[in-house]
Amino acid sequence: VAGRTITSGTRGPVAGASLTFAGGPPTQSAADGTFRYTSATTPASTPYRVDVVAPGHVDRSLWLRYERERTDVQIDLLPLSAPFALDFYRQLVRNATETPAELQPLRRLTRPPSIYVRTVDTSGRDVDPATMASVTATIQASVREFSGGMLQVATIETGRDDPERTGWITVVFEENPFSNTCGQARLAGDPGRIWLNLNRCGGCPGTRIRPATVAHEVGHALGFWHVDGREHVMAPIEDRPCTQTAPTPLEQLHASIAYSRA
Repeated sequence: VAGRTITSGTRGPVAGASLTFAGGPPTQSAADGTFRYTSATTPASTPYRVDVVAPGHVDRSLWLRYERERTDVQIDLLPLSAPFALDFYRQLVRNATETPAELQPLRRLTRPPSIYVRTVDTSGRDVDPATMASVTATIQASVREFSGGMLQVATIETGRDDPERTGWITVVFEENPFSNTCGQARLAGDPGRIWLNLNRCGGCPGTRIRPATVAHEVGHALGFWHVDGREHVMAPIEDRPCTQTAPTPLEQLHASIAYSRA
Protein backbone atom coordinates (compact mmCIF):
# COMPACT_ATOMS: atom_id res chain seq x y z
CA VAL A 1 0.00 0.00 0.00
CA ALA A 2 1.50 3.34 -1.05
CA GLY A 3 0.28 6.92 -0.83
CA ARG A 4 0.54 10.16 1.13
CA THR A 5 -0.57 11.53 4.48
CA ILE A 6 -1.89 15.08 4.09
CA THR A 7 -3.46 17.78 6.24
CA SER A 8 -7.21 18.23 5.80
CA GLY A 9 -8.03 21.50 4.11
CA THR A 10 -4.56 22.65 3.06
CA ARG A 11 -3.62 19.28 1.50
CA GLY A 12 -0.05 19.83 2.69
CA PRO A 13 2.16 16.80 3.52
CA VAL A 14 2.24 15.28 7.00
CA ALA A 15 5.71 14.01 7.88
CA GLY A 16 6.45 11.45 10.57
CA ALA A 17 2.96 9.94 10.68
CA SER A 18 2.88 6.44 12.13
CA LEU A 19 0.58 4.12 10.14
CA THR A 20 -0.46 0.65 11.33
CA PHE A 21 -2.12 -1.55 8.69
CA ALA A 22 -4.32 -4.42 9.89
CA GLY A 23 -2.38 -4.80 13.13
CA GLY A 24 0.98 -5.25 11.41
CA PRO A 25 4.20 -3.41 12.25
CA PRO A 26 3.91 0.39 11.92
CA THR A 27 5.46 2.36 9.09
CA GLN A 28 6.23 6.09 8.96
CA SER A 29 5.53 8.73 6.37
CA ALA A 30 8.51 10.58 4.86
CA ALA A 31 9.15 14.32 4.85
CA ASP A 32 6.92 14.73 1.78
CA GLY A 33 4.13 12.68 3.40
CA THR A 34 4.67 9.59 1.25
CA PHE A 35 4.48 6.12 2.77
CA ARG A 36 4.79 2.53 1.60
CA TYR A 37 3.77 -0.61 3.47
CA THR A 38 4.43 -4.16 2.31
CA SER A 39 3.25 -7.42 3.87
CA ALA A 40 3.25 -11.04 2.73
CA THR A 41 0.19 -11.68 4.90
CA THR A 42 -3.28 -11.12 3.51
CA PRO A 43 -5.54 -9.15 5.91
CA ALA A 44 -8.00 -11.29 7.86
CA SER A 45 -10.93 -9.31 6.43
CA THR A 46 -11.75 -6.60 3.93
CA PRO A 47 -12.03 -3.74 4.44
CA TYR A 48 -9.28 -3.74 7.06
CA ARG A 49 -8.39 -1.15 9.70
CA VAL A 50 -5.63 1.43 9.46
CA ASP A 51 -4.60 3.51 12.49
CA VAL A 52 -2.72 6.77 11.95
CA VAL A 53 -1.00 8.93 14.59
CA ALA A 54 0.87 12.10 13.67
CA PRO A 55 2.24 15.02 15.70
CA GLY A 56 -0.01 18.09 15.59
CA HIS A 57 -2.97 16.16 14.16
CA VAL A 58 -6.01 14.27 15.40
CA ASP A 59 -5.49 10.50 15.61
CA ARG A 60 -7.44 8.74 12.89
CA SER A 61 -8.74 5.23 12.25
CA LEU A 62 -10.03 4.32 8.79
CA TRP A 63 -10.82 1.29 6.68
CA LEU A 64 -9.24 0.27 3.38
CA ARG A 65 -10.57 -2.26 0.90
CA TYR A 66 -8.08 -5.06 0.30
CA GLU A 67 -6.32 -5.23 -3.05
CA ARG A 68 -3.09 -7.01 -3.89
CA GLU A 69 -1.52 -3.62 -4.58
CA ARG A 70 -2.87 -0.13 -3.88
CA THR A 71 -1.17 3.11 -4.85
CA ASP A 72 -1.99 6.80 -4.46
CA VAL A 73 -3.94 6.26 -1.22
CA GLN A 74 -4.56 9.75 0.21
CA ILE A 75 -5.07 9.81 4.00
CA ASP A 76 -6.03 13.24 5.31
CA LEU A 77 -5.61 14.15 8.97
CA LEU A 78 -7.39 16.91 10.88
CA PRO A 79 -4.89 19.52 12.14
CA LEU A 80 -4.74 20.72 15.74
CA SER A 81 -3.93 24.29 14.76
CA ALA A 82 -5.76 27.41 13.57
CA PRO A 83 -7.72 28.17 11.50
CA PHE A 84 -9.07 24.64 12.06
CA ALA A 85 -10.89 24.24 15.38
CA LEU A 86 -11.65 20.68 16.46
CA ASP A 87 -14.46 21.69 18.84
CA PHE A 88 -16.23 23.67 16.12
CA TYR A 89 -15.76 20.85 13.58
CA ARG A 90 -17.36 18.41 15.99
CA GLN A 91 -20.30 20.76 16.52
CA LEU A 92 -20.92 21.32 12.82
CA VAL A 93 -20.15 17.84 11.51
CA ARG A 94 -20.79 15.50 14.46
CA ASN A 95 -23.53 17.23 16.50
CA ALA A 96 -21.39 17.95 19.57
CA THR A 97 -23.62 20.93 20.46
CA GLU A 98 -26.67 18.80 21.19
CA THR A 99 -25.20 15.32 21.82
CA PRO A 100 -21.62 15.89 23.07
CA ALA A 101 -21.45 12.45 24.64
CA GLU A 102 -22.67 10.70 21.49
CA LEU A 103 -20.89 12.17 18.47
CA GLN A 104 -22.54 11.37 15.16
CA PRO A 105 -20.72 9.94 12.13
CA LEU A 106 -19.98 12.10 9.12
CA ARG A 107 -23.08 12.39 6.97
CA ARG A 108 -23.01 14.20 3.64
CA LEU A 109 -24.33 14.06 0.11
CA THR A 110 -22.20 12.15 -2.38
CA ARG A 111 -23.53 13.67 -5.60
CA PRO A 112 -24.83 17.05 -6.78
CA PRO A 113 -28.47 17.42 -5.70
CA SER A 114 -31.33 18.43 -7.95
CA ILE A 115 -33.86 20.82 -6.39
CA TYR A 116 -37.65 20.85 -6.72
CA VAL A 117 -39.39 23.93 -5.25
CA ARG A 118 -43.17 23.87 -4.80
CA THR A 119 -44.91 26.97 -6.13
CA VAL A 120 -47.79 26.67 -3.65
CA ASP A 121 -47.86 26.35 0.13
CA THR A 122 -49.48 23.47 2.02
CA SER A 123 -52.82 25.28 1.85
CA GLY A 124 -52.65 25.53 -1.93
CA ARG A 125 -51.90 29.27 -2.05
CA ASP A 126 -49.41 30.53 -4.64
CA VAL A 127 -45.98 31.57 -3.38
CA ASP A 128 -45.09 34.99 -4.75
CA PRO A 129 -42.42 35.16 -7.49
CA ALA A 130 -40.04 37.34 -5.45
CA THR A 131 -39.91 34.78 -2.62
CA MET A 132 -39.45 31.96 -5.13
CA ALA A 133 -36.55 33.80 -6.77
CA SER A 134 -34.86 34.59 -3.44
CA VAL A 135 -35.21 31.01 -2.16
CA THR A 136 -33.86 29.37 -5.32
CA ALA A 137 -30.91 31.78 -5.52
CA THR A 138 -30.01 31.16 -1.86
CA ILE A 139 -30.23 27.39 -2.28
CA GLN A 140 -27.89 27.43 -5.28
CA ALA A 141 -25.31 29.55 -3.46
CA SER A 142 -25.57 27.60 -0.19
CA VAL A 143 -25.03 24.18 -1.79
CA ARG A 144 -21.78 25.49 -3.28
CA GLU A 145 -20.67 27.26 -0.07
CA PHE A 146 -21.45 24.36 2.29
CA SER A 147 -19.59 21.84 0.13
CA GLY A 148 -16.43 23.83 -0.53
CA GLY A 149 -17.42 24.05 -4.18
CA MET A 150 -17.47 20.27 -4.56
CA LEU A 151 -21.21 20.27 -5.30
CA GLN A 152 -23.34 22.47 -7.50
CA VAL A 153 -27.11 22.24 -7.90
CA ALA A 154 -27.62 19.86 -10.83
CA THR A 155 -30.98 21.30 -11.87
CA ILE A 156 -33.93 23.23 -10.42
CA GLU A 157 -37.56 22.51 -11.18
CA THR A 158 -40.70 24.19 -9.84
CA GLY A 159 -44.31 23.10 -9.78
CA ARG A 160 -47.38 22.36 -7.70
CA ASP A 161 -46.57 18.67 -7.16
CA ASP A 162 -44.89 17.23 -4.06
CA PRO A 163 -42.48 14.57 -5.33
CA GLU A 164 -40.10 12.26 -3.45
CA ARG A 165 -37.23 11.36 -5.78
CA THR A 166 -33.81 9.91 -5.12
CA GLY A 167 -31.11 12.48 -5.80
CA TRP A 168 -33.53 15.39 -5.27
CA ILE A 169 -34.26 17.83 -2.45
CA THR A 170 -37.90 18.92 -2.41
CA VAL A 171 -38.63 22.35 -0.90
CA VAL A 172 -42.13 22.88 0.51
CA PHE A 173 -43.72 26.01 2.00
CA GLU A 174 -46.23 26.45 4.78
CA GLU A 175 -47.57 29.46 6.64
CA ASN A 176 -48.09 28.47 10.25
CA PRO A 177 -47.73 31.30 12.81
CA PHE A 178 -48.27 28.82 15.67
CA SER A 179 -45.27 26.66 14.76
CA ASN A 180 -42.12 26.84 16.89
CA THR A 181 -39.83 26.61 13.87
CA CYS A 182 -38.88 28.80 10.91
CA GLY A 183 -37.93 25.74 8.91
CA GLN A 184 -36.86 22.12 9.05
CA ALA A 185 -34.83 19.73 6.90
CA ARG A 186 -33.88 16.08 6.65
CA LEU A 187 -30.24 15.83 7.57
CA ALA A 188 -28.33 14.58 4.50
CA GLY A 189 -31.47 12.73 3.40
CA ASP A 190 -31.89 11.12 0.01
CA PRO A 191 -34.54 11.95 -1.04
CA GLY A 192 -33.97 15.26 0.72
CA ARG A 193 -36.66 17.59 2.02
CA ILE A 194 -36.75 21.17 3.32
CA TRP A 195 -39.79 22.80 4.96
CA LEU A 196 -39.91 26.62 5.06
CA ASN A 197 -42.44 28.49 7.24
CA LEU A 198 -43.39 31.73 5.47
CA ASN A 199 -43.70 34.91 7.58
CA ARG A 200 -43.10 32.97 10.82
CA CYS A 201 -39.70 34.55 11.57
CA GLY A 202 -40.07 37.73 9.59
CA GLY A 203 -39.38 38.39 5.96
CA CYS A 204 -36.84 40.64 4.29
CA PRO A 205 -37.26 43.06 1.38
CA GLY A 206 -38.42 41.00 -1.59
CA THR A 207 -39.01 37.74 0.29
CA ARG A 208 -41.29 36.28 2.94
CA ILE A 209 -38.54 34.21 4.55
CA ARG A 210 -35.06 35.28 5.58
CA PRO A 211 -32.22 34.13 3.30
CA ALA A 212 -30.23 32.98 6.35
CA THR A 213 -33.12 30.68 7.33
CA VAL A 214 -33.01 29.12 3.87
CA ALA A 215 -29.21 28.75 4.07
CA HIS A 216 -29.57 27.18 7.54
CA GLU A 217 -31.91 24.49 6.23
CA VAL A 218 -29.68 23.84 3.22
CA GLY A 219 -26.85 23.28 5.72
CA HIS A 220 -28.91 20.58 7.42
CA ALA A 221 -29.84 19.04 4.07
CA LEU A 222 -26.12 18.78 3.23
CA GLY A 223 -25.36 17.05 6.54
CA PHE A 224 -24.54 19.74 9.11
CA TRP A 225 -25.75 20.32 12.68
CA HIS A 226 -26.26 23.30 14.98
CA VAL A 227 -23.27 25.28 16.28
CA ASP A 228 -22.63 27.80 19.05
CA GLY A 229 -22.19 31.47 18.18
CA ARG A 230 -25.01 33.73 17.02
CA GLU A 231 -22.97 34.98 14.09
CA HIS A 232 -23.11 31.59 12.36
CA VAL A 233 -25.82 30.49 9.93
CA MET A 234 -26.06 27.09 11.66
CA ALA A 235 -26.76 28.64 15.08
CA PRO A 236 -30.31 27.71 16.21
CA ILE A 237 -31.70 31.25 16.38
CA GLU A 238 -34.65 33.02 14.74
CA ASP A 239 -33.75 36.73 14.60
CA ARG A 240 -31.21 36.61 11.78
CA PRO A 241 -30.30 39.86 10.00
CA CYS A 242 -31.54 40.28 6.44
CA THR A 243 -27.97 41.01 5.36
CA GLN A 244 -26.86 37.49 6.35
CA THR A 245 -27.17 35.30 3.27
CA ALA A 246 -24.29 32.80 3.56
CA PRO A 247 -22.41 30.64 6.06
CA THR A 248 -19.55 32.37 7.83
CA PRO A 249 -15.95 31.80 6.68
CA LEU A 250 -15.40 29.53 9.71
CA GLU A 251 -18.44 27.44 8.75
CA GLN A 252 -17.34 27.26 5.12
CA LEU A 253 -13.81 26.16 6.08
CA HIS A 254 -14.96 23.29 8.30
CA ALA A 255 -17.78 22.27 5.95
CA SER A 256 -15.33 22.08 3.04
CA ILE A 257 -13.06 19.80 5.09
CA ALA A 258 -16.00 17.48 5.78
CA TYR A 259 -16.79 17.38 2.05
CA SER A 260 -13.16 16.60 1.18
CA ARG A 261 -13.19 13.43 3.29
CA ALA A 262 -14.07 9.98 1.99
